[in-house]
Amino acid sequence: MNRRDLFTLFGGAAASWPIVVSAQQSSVPIIGFLHFASPAVYAPRIAAFREGLNEAGYVEGKNVTIDFRPATNVHDFQKIALEFAAAKVSLIVASGSEAVGAAQRATKTIPIVMTGSSDPVGTGFVKTLARPGGNITGLSLLNPELAGKRLELLKEIMPDPSPVMVLWNSADPPAAISFRETEAASVAFGFKLLAAPVQSADQIESVLTSHPTAKSLVVLPAPVMGAS
Repeated sequence: MNRRDLFTLFGGAAASWPIVVSAQQSSVPIIGFLHFASPAVYAPRIAAFREGLNEAGYVEGKNVTIDFRPATNVHDFQKIALEFAAAKVSLIVASGSEAVGAAQRATKTIPIVMTGSSDPVGTGFVKTLARPGGNITGLSLLNPELAGKRLELLKEIMPDPSPVMVLWNSADPPAAISFRETEAASVAFGFKLLAAPVQSADQIESVLTSHPTAKSLVVLPAPVMGAS
């Protein structure tokens, strides 16, 4: 979905779910923005999001309110998503599959715009990319072919990188797909993989020390990795 389509959806959401901020103020649409707590990663994205809204005529604090809510783990995501649903926000922007999944479980009526979801069809967020159906739309990113390329680059750097520790987010369904692809690719290279699953940023340090025999490390992309 391009940016114009996103704001068309946003305009429709604002018309369908008006939020009264107070008795003295006019109704303005409220966007709930759900993302991982990672300032370094999300600050540029949030700035771009504000810029896009401004280009579409929406100025934060004037004719739109944005409730940015960072989370550090999947439990935080679900709690915040339920709070957004209870507040009947006009639109939920969910960044990453964990956030999208939490928003999907929290509401079937409030429009959800997903960003950074690797496999929205496989995870059941949408029926098809062409016809998403339901209340979720947005952008997807799935690159399973990168699994073999990562190991190939690793072998170029180190002639014998095995055993290879693979750090991945086991709470993120698309990350599980990437992990399976990495397992399959490792067979062709003859590498032994050491799984290092995490579900929150505070688990990463301890997990990294759990495989002292590992010679190398592969980090599979996921928002939680940027939150560390």
